Amino acid sequence: MENQQQNSNSFWNNIIEEYLNGESMSRLSIKYNINLGTLRYHLIKNSVKVRSVKESFVEKPEIKLSKEFKSLIIGLILGDGSLRLGKNFRNPYFTYTDKHKEVHEYLITIFEQNGIECSKIFYKEETKCYSFQTETRKEFLELYDLFYPKDEMEKQKQKRKILPNIILDKIMLLWWFIGDGSSTRQSKAKTHRGQISCKHYNEFILSQLKQFGDCKYYKYSNGGAYYLNNKSFIEFLRYIGECPIECYKYKWITRCSETIMEES
Repeated sequence: MENQQQNSNSFWNNIIEEYLNGESMSRLSIKYNINLGTLRYHLIKNSVKVRSVKESFVEKPEIKLSKEFKSLIIGLILGDGSLRLGKNFRNPYFTYTDKHKEVHEYLITIFEQNGIECSKIFYKEETKCYSFQTETRKEFLELYDLFYPKDEMEKQKQKRKILPNIILDKIMLLWWFIGDGSSTRQSKAKTHRGQISCKHYNEFILSQLKQFGDCKYYKYSNGGAYYLNNKSFIEFLRYIGECPIECYKYKWITRCSETIMEES
């Protein structure tokens, strides 16, 4: 217990020292993957004078997000990613959670190649998952307004992201499926299918998924899912392409049936 307390004290002492040397709360939040509110609390608790947002804010060079990169971010947000807007910051940051560290290593490389700084990968014992977050960027505001529109969220009486009317491309579908998709590949029944879990029903989204064949949405008490039958699911997988990450390739395995493959 004493060693744990010493480690905790050392952890916060390092952060306080960096802050006093001029590092911003935003960058420290990214570097150590700490919620901004928690970081602010510990600074004040340790009698550190917190600088105003204006004093801390430094305008970052604008980055042009490519269409492909923007599609990847949207696909991640559709799944287990989210954009968050700190209370004292005007620009959002992106954060992602997954049980496989390999996913984060892959994604961080892509984000950094596109000029966006990322935190280290942190393991959360309470959720048994890994996570990382990016720096705050004004380029994320467009996507934040898309998934977190204030009026619509108040109308739906919720604080989490919505499922907007967006035209889905294969990159978005690929990462949405990696995050929230699954396949009942063990089944030998004709009802064998693939699905994408989602608590939101959206007619526009459903109409796009129907391009692959039979697709229905089922609502449950604690969520819901878009279901594709076996033939539709095979077409879906053909469209989105191969899985880029080894740890999720099992989701691409469909029931071995030459008849269904030929008919599809």
